[in-house]
Amino acid sequence: MNNTDRLCLGCMNDNGGAAVCPICGYDPSAVADDEVITAGTWIKERYLVGRVIETTGEGNTYIGWDNQNDNVVYIKEYFPLGLCERQKNKSVKITEGREYDFNNGIMTFIEISKKLSELDLPSLMPVVETLELGGSAYSIIKSSAGIPLREFLLRNGGVLKWEQAKPLFMPLLDTLEELHKAGIYHGGISPETVIVGRDGRLHLMGVSVPQLRDANSEFTSQIFPGFAAIEQYDPQYEIGAATDVYGVAATLFRVLIGNPPMAANERAVHDNMSIPAKAAETIPPYVLTALANALQIDPANRTSGMAALHEDFSRSGGTGVVPAPVPGDKSKNGGKGGAPAPKMNKNLKYGLITAGITVGALLILAIILILILGRDSIFGGKDTSSVASVSAPSVSSFGDVDSTYSAPNIETLYEVPDFAGKSYAEISADSELGRTFKITIKGTEFNNRIAAGHVISQTVAAGEKKAKDTEIQLVISLGNAEIKVPNLAGTSEIEAYIALLELGLSKDNIEFVERYDENAEPQLIISTSPAAGESISRFDSIEVYVNTYEEITNEYDAFEGVSSAE
Repeated sequence: MNNTDRLCLGCMNDNGGAAVCPICGYDPSAVADDEVITAGTWIKERYLVGRVIETTGEGNTYIGWDNQNDNVVYIKEYFPLGLCERQKNKSVKITEGREYDFNNGIMTFIEISKKLSELDLPSLMPVVETLELGGSAYSIIKSSAGIPLREFLLRNGGVLKWEQAKPLFMPLLDTLEELHKAGIYHGGISPETVIVGRDGRLHLMGVSVPQLRDANSEFTSQIFPGFAAIEQYDPQYEIGAATDVYGVAATLFRVLIGNPPMAANERAVHDNMSIPAKAAETIPPYVLTALANALQIDPANRTSGMAALHEDFSRSGGTGVVPAPVPGDKSKNGGKGGAPAPKMNKNLKYGLITAGITVGALLILAIILILILGRDSIFGGKDTSSVASVSAPSVSSFGDVDSTYSAPNIETLYEVPDFAGKSYAEISADSELGRTFKITIKGTEFNNRIAAGHVISQTVAAGEKKAKDTEIQLVISLGNAEIKVPNLAGTSEIEAYIALLELGLSKDNIEFVERYDENAEPQLIISTSPAAGESISRFDSIEVYVNTYEEITNEYDAFEGVSSAE
């Protein structure tokens, strides 16, 4: 598409040149931000800059268009908050007195971007080019259509089974292993930075300068509570491979359990992280053990790297257990890998998961696991009383089964929040709330006033004071019972698929059908059935017609009249 006049600068779809995009609703006249590059600016007469989609302490990320390869890209701009300012000509000027911090960061930004451009990894969005201009640096990243893992989980019941999660996460571990070999540590792995692609793979976004992932750096940091390791809070530890081990394990914990772990800096003070008994019954013991090892607070006691974690998540491995930490030991080498943690006998592998539980509760859990998993012997045929004598790490254990039979503390009461109108995704991600009340879904209803995924009502009234672990059931809105079919003509198959998912249609009810039309844009969407503008139920099926016509041309018409960001 050498003529880009019809592209929406908000979503990079061909919207026919409409002033307000009918696809994403972007209105360029309503956008005014002097601190970002103006949408519509060209970089190197090749990359068209669109709207800002994310701003972090490292800089800005824009949606963009690669006019040479005709595809959507992300344009990452190094623009660290507080270290620089935007000039009228959109160039970048370093803040006086912050020259060292800015220059140190930009060198790292360029080095990481160039390393990424040399890597071809299945779970990593490829870097097309690294540019230095206008006093800053830019990383051009090829877009991979998809939705954040957090949103994917919300649309698919909140959790995945291990059998579903394993084929998704194993290639991600391999990609991270190669990143570590290149000397790159992510530090921000979370359901926000892991994308579920249309190709069925997990893709990693958010590879940034290390300063962004360190709460004690000179940058305005971006770390994700529950998924960030202790070394990102405490300067006595060193960020390294074990940091990403923690991040990916915490993300998998969220996928399998339904809630993220409590923040690592909170665990370091009072570690009472546990898993529901129901989850313990459905997740293989070797997976629980692998998660326990990978989520150790002290990086010296944590699984050493991605290769070891990959082995632990394989059925042939997963029996390792970390040694007890030395009191007061905060090794600077803990995040750098090193020798794998000592392995413990298979007969004792479940000891870490059940550390701190009484012998009676352990035996009950063992019986449940045997019945549900259909295994002849969880503990290899030995007397289960031997499990009770296993020495667990001196840190509070991970994986204690929640006690559902102990009396609540009636002396301490907690005020019930008002959940009405709030997003269930945000409620379920609130680790503090999850430690106070048991939040469950009572049911779902269509509602024209409450947005889909938000709370309509709750079983316990807001403002009441209730004991810890009181169950509060929520009714969640499905949004309007009917939706209008959007005009997808001229969009790509991937863009149409994402747009329909965002409207709340089930992926199983979206069917792409090939059609040949020489009068329509080649390889793009022609129309839909039901047609654009018609009202349908969120549970109805829709056919999307894709043009199989391929335009053949030997001419290349250069797009004239571009503006430069330089």
